Parts: sequence; C-alpha cells; structure tokens
Amino acid sequence: TPGSSSTDILSAIEEGSEKLDKGETNLGAAISAAAMRTNGASILLLSDGFENVGDARQAARTVAARGSRLFPLIPEISAFQNQGIKIS
Repeated sequence: TPGSSSTDILSAIEEGSEKLDKGETNLGAAISAAAMRTNGASILLLSDGFENVGDARQAARTVAARGSRLFPLIPEISAFQNQGIKIS
C-alpha cells in the first residue's frame, strides 16, 4: 500500500508465507485476495507461473475491471535451476 515502509512490506510477506498451502498453486485466489486488500492499487505477483487449480486469467480480468493493475514477475526457469530449486 502507498506509504508502507520496506520493513512493513517484508513483514507482510513473511507473515503471508507462513500461511501458504504448499500443496497446490491457486494464482487466481492469490490475485483475488491481494485485490481485496489493495483498493485500486497495483499488485505485484511473484510466482513460478505454474497454476494447478483456479483461474488466474479470470481473476486478473476482474482485478483490472476494479481499477487495479497486476504486474506478474515470473523468473526464467533457469533462475530456479541455477539456485537448485525444484519445481514440481
């Protein structure tokens, strides 16, 4: 949100990561949840891009219709491989 410090943002990310369900990736639900908290602000989505449930495209359209902007940041697959991160 506007005016948030980098410490506040980092705390929010850490808090959110503790609540993650690591069994499935529902980008649509993540986008929708972020949109409920932003009230027209921009959303930065950091993801590997592999969605196995939900509908991210529909959620993105809904967010756009509400006036928010979505910026997906999806690293190249080599970034995961270089760090030894397995994408399953």
